[in-house]
Amino acid sequence: MDNRYDVCVIGGGPAGSTAALVLARTGASVCLVEKRRFPRETLCGEFLSHEVAAALEELGLEADFQQLDPNPIARFTFLPGRGHVFSLPLDFPAYGMPRGKFDHMLLRAAARAGVTVLQPAEVLKITRHGELFNLDCRTEEGGRSLSGSWVIGAYGKGAAPDQEESRHVAGRRTGFNGVKFHIPERLLGTILPDEILIAPGRGMYCGINVVGGGTATLCFLERRSAHDASPRLRIQDLVRQNPDAGSRIAPAALEFLREAPVYGTANITFGPRETVRNGVFMVGDAAGVIAPLAGDGIGIAVQQARLFCSLFARMRSRNLTREFLELEYQRASLRLLAGRMRIALLCQRVMLSRALCPLIPGMLTIAPGLLPLLLRATRGATASHSRLKPSPSAGRGLDSSSWI
Repeated sequence: MDNRYDVCVIGGGPAGSTAALVLARTGASVCLVEKRRFPRETLCGEFLSHEVAAALEELGLEADFQQLDPNPIARFTFLPGRGHVFSLPLDFPAYGMPRGKFDHMLLRAAARAGVTVLQPAEVLKITRHGELFNLDCRTEEGGRSLSGSWVIGAYGKGAAPDQEESRHVAGRRTGFNGVKFHIPERLLGTILPDEILIAPGRGMYCGINVVGGGTATLCFLERRSAHDASPRLRIQDLVRQNPDAGSRIAPAALEFLREAPVYGTANITFGPRETVRNGVFMVGDAAGVIAPLAGDGIGIAVQQARLFCSLFARMRSRNLTREFLELEYQRASLRLLAGRMRIALLCQRVMLSRALCPLIPGMLTIAPGLLPLLLRATRGATASHSRLKPSPSAGRGLDSSSWI
């Protein structure tokens, strides 16, 4: 196998696979290094908003996506625990799907486009020599060295390159923990297949939605202390504290959670991060994490990958400099991320506040337009409503001009 590529991508999640796929279709030689073997599950609320639907349509992956039986989601429901339950239709197409299936689909599409995929393999160190980058990797067969003119960091929190660079987010203790369970849909209480539920509890909030194949995702974020109960017991606490949530999480579901696998991440850092460091371009969670309350993490990852590819194509077509790309990507990423992340983080602080969370039902009763306003504010302004339909259709090829 070759060791020299135009672009090396670290991480095979939605951001990394999308960037690798688009770049390979433009003729670049691309190598993607992924730490784990797919399919695999990872922490995620597994909500796919209209940014994702629009990207799949433009990439010609509609048929691949529909073959995985995604669950359409058309309604948002807020369960405050007292007072009125608030529910409203979403004004954009959305779906639920397990991350293992979704990520594997994108990675396979990248491989079909000509991307060299190293999996499982881990990048331990990145060294820059002028315009060339060397990547020291660990694979099942032993050590391997790669080189490329460009490097995209599409990895999550605590990856080896962050530790090596002593990046400011590495090792930070925040107290925010995320947890995900998969539950058989039949074990839940009164939940409609096409709705996503959000329910607050003491120092936490929980989301539930069906993801297809008779499975539902129960995911929650908690502000954790050393004295808090285990993740399984935290859901029992939520049911006791929030009667609305208790009507949707049946005793059979609680019993199932006693033995269900737990997917989790500790010390999550929210907000934008460095988007370029020592010449490495960060996309997805490596560039910033939006509060999961917004349900837009996958959407932002895909959008940011498309943003990089658009600017990269402009740089090459106009013979611009690396410095141009770095500066423009930093500016454009800030416009894409900062406002949405601030709004989502503000909403999260209210949800996790013992003083402010009980006021939410009254606020929504007085100002019923507030909830749809907040939903729109955390969406991507540049992503129009997708024409993606629930039925399979033939994929179409990529028009590279649409990314510029």
